[in-house]
Amino acid sequence: MMQAGRLLSTPWAACNIRSVDVSLQITASLTDFYLLRPGTDSAIIASTGQSGTPVNARSNVWETACRALAAMPQLRRLRIWIDSRDLRPWHEAAAETRLFASLAQIRRPQHFVLCLPKLPDDDAARSLPGLYLEGAELDGKPFKVERGDRPNKWVVFLTTRARTGRMGAANFPHAEL
Repeated sequence: MMQAGRLLSTPWAACNIRSVDVSLQITASLTDFYLLRPGTDSAIIASTGQSGTPVNARSNVWETACRALAAMPQLRRLRIWIDSRDLRPWHEAAAETRLFASLAQIRRPQHFVLCLPKLPDDDAARSLPGLYLEGAELDGKPFKVERGDRPNKWVVFLTTRARTGRMGAANFPHAEL
C-alpha cells in the first residue's frame, strides 16, 4: 500500500486512473480550519514535521488531495464518502461550502458524487446557516450531493469489491470457510 505522502506527491499529469472511490473520516481539527472566517490563515496546528510548515485551511492534506484529484487527466468517475471523528454532530462541525470549495476545481469526471451525512430537517437545528451544500449552493458545482446516515465503512468496502469483481472469501481476512 502506498503511503499518503508519496501518493499525494505523485505526478498526476502522467496518471491513467479513471475511477476513484474515497472514504474519509476527517478529524475535528480539519473541520475547525473551515469554521474560521474565510481569509483567516490562523494555523490550528503550528507546524508539521521537521519543515515547520503551518497547517491551515489553505495548506493541509485535504487541499493537497483535492489538487491531486483535479490533476488526474483521465479521471471519469469519482465518489467520495466523508464523515468526521468529531464528537459534534456533522451539522455543527462542518462548514460544507468552505470544506468542499476545492472540489470545484475537479472538472473531468462524468460521474462525481459527494456522499455526506444527513442534515436535520428543522432549519432551527442547523447551526451553520448558508454553509451547507444544498439548493443554490450546488449551482455550478461539478458534483452532486447524496445525503444519508453516517457512512458505513462496510458498504464502501463491499461496493468497491463488487465493482472490481473480487468478492471471494479469500478477500475477507476474518471469513470462516
